[in-house]
Amino acid sequence: MLAYGGLRWAEAIGLKTKHVDLLRRRVDVRETLSEVGGRFHTVPPKTWEARTVAIPPFVADVLGNHMGCFTDVGSESLIFTAGGTPLRSSNFRRRVWYPAVAQIGQEGLRIHDMRHTCASMLIAAGAHPGLVREHLGHSSVRATMDVYGHLYEDTKDEIAQRLQAIHRGL
Repeated sequence: MLAYGGLRWAEAIGLKTKHVDLLRRRVDVRETLSEVGGRFHTVPPKTWEARTVAIPPFVADVLGNHMGCFTDVGSESLIFTAGGTPLRSSNFRRRVWYPAVAQIGQEGLRIHDMRHTCASMLIAAGAHPGLVREHLGHSSVRATMDVYGHLYEDTKDEIAQRLQAIHRGL
């Protein structure tokens, strides 16, 4: 959900079964789980804007398998837990994340970098900046372009080639 859904950590750990439609391959980001002083609180998404994210079929398959094996029945059930309790970022990083990135030789990779990976893949797939903004839940297209605008540089040549093709057709 981080690399292909572009969800923030708090959005992913706050994801409930009622927010997932595996048949349509959609995830509704309606609330997040925020840890403050060791206690979890359900709060709206960062930009206060709920959104629906489309996920690729293979992610829906993996998510469905995960939900079948690890998620309690019920629409209010959290999907990603540590034995039924919410995932704590510090524990997850120490127990799962750091060993995994070390195993693949990517020390220094942050969980939030998966969100940047999602943005990069969306842009590489030709997604319009407005769609990238919506997928990531940014407050504006400007916010998206301020962070990821440099990734659109390659599309400038593609656009120039398309303009050339239009000119030839005149």
